[in-house]
Amino acid sequence: MKTKPFNGDVATNPLRTKADCEQALVDILTPAMRLVESGGRYGRFRMSDSGAVYSQDRTSIEGFCRLLWGLGPLFANRSNIARFPRWWRLSCDGIVHGTTPGDPDFWGDPLDDYDQLFVEMGAITAFLFETRQDFWDHLSGEAQDNILTWLDQINHHTLPKTNWLWFRQMVNTWFVHTGHREYDALVQADFDITASHYLGHGWSYDGYKNQIDNYIPFAYQFFTLMNAGLAERDNRYLHTGSDSGKRSDTNTESATTCDDVSLEIHKPADNETFETANSDDPNDTEAKRYALLKQRATAFVPSYANWFAADGACLPFGRSLDYRFAQAAFWGAAAFAGIDLPNGWTLGDIKHLLLGNLRWWFRQNIFQSDGLIPIGYAYPNMNMAEGYNGPASAYWALKTFIFLCIPETDPFWTVRESDDFKFEALKLQPEPRMLVAHSRTGLEVQSFTAGQHAPEHNHTDAKYEKYVYSTAFGFSTPKAATVLKQLACDNTLAVSESEYHWRTAFGYADYAVHGDYVYSRWEPWSDVAICNFIVPLMPWHIRVHVVDSARALHLAEGGFSMPDFGQELDGPNINAIRGVAEASSQHAGDGSFASGWDKGNNGIGSLFPETDESSTGANDDKLANNDTRTSNAFGEFGTNGAGDEGAKRAITKPTATLGSPQQSVFYRTKVGLTGLIGAEGFSLELSAPEPNTNLLYPKTRIPMQMRAIDPGHYVFVSAYLGDRELESVGDDGSISLPSVTLTGDELRIGYRGETKTVKLAELCD
Repeated sequence: MKTKPFNGDVATNPLRTKADCEQALVDILTPAMRLVESGGRYGRFRMSDSGAVYSQDRTSIEGFCRLLWGLGPLFANRSNIARFPRWWRLSCDGIVHGTTPGDPDFWGDPLDDYDQLFVEMGAITAFLFETRQDFWDHLSGEAQDNILTWLDQINHHTLPKTNWLWFRQMVNTWFVHTGHREYDALVQADFDITASHYLGHGWSYDGYKNQIDNYIPFAYQFFTLMNAGLAERDNRYLHTGSDSGKRSDTNTESATTCDDVSLEIHKPADNETFETANSDDPNDTEAKRYALLKQRATAFVPSYANWFAADGACLPFGRSLDYRFAQAAFWGAAAFAGIDLPNGWTLGDIKHLLLGNLRWWFRQNIFQSDGLIPIGYAYPNMNMAEGYNGPASAYWALKTFIFLCIPETDPFWTVRESDDFKFEALKLQPEPRMLVAHSRTGLEVQSFTAGQHAPEHNHTDAKYEKYVYSTAFGFSTPKAATVLKQLACDNTLAVSESEYHWRTAFGYADYAVHGDYVYSRWEPWSDVAICNFIVPLMPWHIRVHVVDSARALHLAEGGFSMPDFGQELDGPNINAIRGVAEASSQHAGDGSFASGWDKGNNGIGSLFPETDESSTGANDDKLANNDTRTSNAFGEFGTNGAGDEGAKRAITKPTATLGSPQQSVFYRTKVGLTGLIGAEGFSLELSAPEPNTNLLYPKTRIPMQMRAIDPGHYVFVSAYLGDRELESVGDDGSISLPSVTLTGDELRIGYRGETKTVKLAELCD
């Protein structure tokens, strides 16, 4: 079986039929299974020797187990056992040898507290469920006992109270389904903990209340539904001898209405029907648990759908982005588990979100020339990785193919994908602390956020605490912070006491997410306070910074990144080409700026006349009056309190306006249009950050503004453009510019003939 360079067949697969989807999985597995077969050891997939926080041998065991996430659904179609007999034997023999004490390829006993192999037990258990009648039921009693004994180690060690508890629930559910009914009490104990992490609208937190990211859909939500679907499928097999019966709760059209009520932490919602059962029948208790989890998944559908763009891209935000198309795993699990859908939603909508995301990913450069999937995001990239990303960790994404376990006769395979892409132009999402905005036709998603904080992982200031995240422009993770080109500070403000050693936000002293703007207060030093107000105006957004500093500072602030093969514009018109983008003449080549640090006035200068152009109405949506606000949000994770009185003082009523049209920089590529209108006193440039910092593009340019300030009180107003659809461009090529005036706590914005006023409640507190 030959593989095209860079696994080219996957990119052209239309993913229209079950056979198409199965073939895509086979194409992804083929290069990896070649290595498994030639590796010389059972239960190992040694892809390379990059390190992780666990041992080298465990990275190879992890690699093998990650492949099981795809092999299980593949062999759930029993005809594929005959089609791929060597893969079948490698899978089965790997598990048997890996769990047999004394075998040269034994996976180990005892395991350790927090052992990585507890995570991989999830894949092994899923494979056992998916292939029970062809694998487990044909094993000797001794082999079965060996597997159960090895898996049972998870019950005798310490696990973090995070998504890891779902792996233990999966293992203990398997024990229950193999006749060990006493293990249901262990399932219930872990379920009580994970269920208490529920926040509302389908969202939970993964052990850390200030860290709500892609891990929730592709871990918490996925494992709940996968576990439910596999257990129900296994019950059908145990009762009827077949797992291919029609699921009674599969829906092709809208089903029940789910009251979308937020839960207080550690308490069930009033409208949720789950009760802790005292029944002696584990199946009865199991069914009640799954009913609650499916109800929460129903509530999650419209909320998570807003993270997706019309082209299939999903919002890159937070940690573990190496898992790539695991972003679609929730949709696959939702279809597999047969959840009820909210009013107005159909199975065709779910199918569109699932397959659209897979198609988007398969068009990206995620494969090496040999067809393997290395660490990275839209291209191979070690810079953005987590410490727990082993060489083959990315194959965790294969769990998305759980939908291949859906029977051939199920309506999922015949229902038409929806043509109508559902999205909301601007949506407040309290649980992940975001304002999520879509472009005109939904091709671009931007998320404006504050209040997330995850100190445990790599680059978390970049992954959680920038002003805005984007499906089209991505975001960048730094290589270092000595000079600006290493920092790659797109969509964030960086501060320094010189031209070196920069800081960006890492923990906010206060934040609030309202229906029309996001507020945060950052205290980088004890005598410096910076209050930030970010107002979406798709495809623009407005930033207001109020700086109180007892020390002299250098400031540098970036807009959206784009690939470096574009053209810098000579003013706000896409037909006025300055030339192929190069680093600004102000750039000294080492991350310092030769003449960019002239100290201007305090940023409250003359300004920009209001425009009077035709309206798009892009951001005039009426939103609910609820908001999300927290003071001293991070407790022990918080930044230093402002010790200087100048930094502590209340913000006086400011007056400020946006810079003139001449105070702007714009940049165009085939991806879209970016740029900024700077605050008065700032110098502007199109910067050239280090390669391999952005998640989507190996080399980028970032529009930036910079200045140095003396100690004092400052108010800066600027506007940033991230335009995927060229919404801002008129018929003559001119870019429509907003006008912005700040008076007291009222921000008045004019754009294309319409005016809106946003009251910044925290500005004059």
